[in-house]
Amino acid sequence: MPHKHESSDDQLIARINRGDDGAFQQLYDRYRGWVYQLAMRLTEDEHLAEEVLQETFVDFVSRFPGMEINRRFTTYLYPIVRHIALRRLENLPGWETGEGDDLRLEPLRPVGSNRANGRDAFAEWLRGMPESMREPLILHYIDGMDLKEIAEALELPVGTVRARLHHSLDRLREYFDPMR
Repeated sequence: MPHKHESSDDQLIARINRGDDGAFQQLYDRYRGWVYQLAMRLTEDEHLAEEVLQETFVDFVSRFPGMEINRRFTTYLYPIVRHIALRRLENLPGWETGEGDDLRLEPLRPVGSNRANGRDAFAEWLRGMPESMREPLILHYIDGMDLKEIAEALELPVGTVRARLHHSLDRLREYFDPMR
């Protein structure tokens, strides 16, 4: 988020539209860490995450002049980063998505001593979640997006996002409290 004396994202985009390279650098500096962290979550590979970061901003700059964004910048960037990351992963030998929207999976149960370390157990639980449930959860609770922003980023109805968050939280409760 910009400080009081810094330009807003909208102001920077307007300046980039006018050919101000310094404005692009400011926007890049502001969001490169966020894009890289998202790419790491999606690819789990530093080299791929770096490639996704670069390709995301090349894609972004190619849309100028004439770019307008009518939502939060991270909401705009998320589907671009996701698409690029998934495309990179699909090009890896032996990679399969295995994803679906089936929310009726067997409950995950705690494994051994990982329960003692909450951070490790939570990371394990997240890795075991289908992408369709993991993404809304991370976008809401880690990236701070509201339901409407998540729906825009994932191109889903708000009701679907709400349901996936609800199912994810139910599964989280089951994982950490199997006696429920």
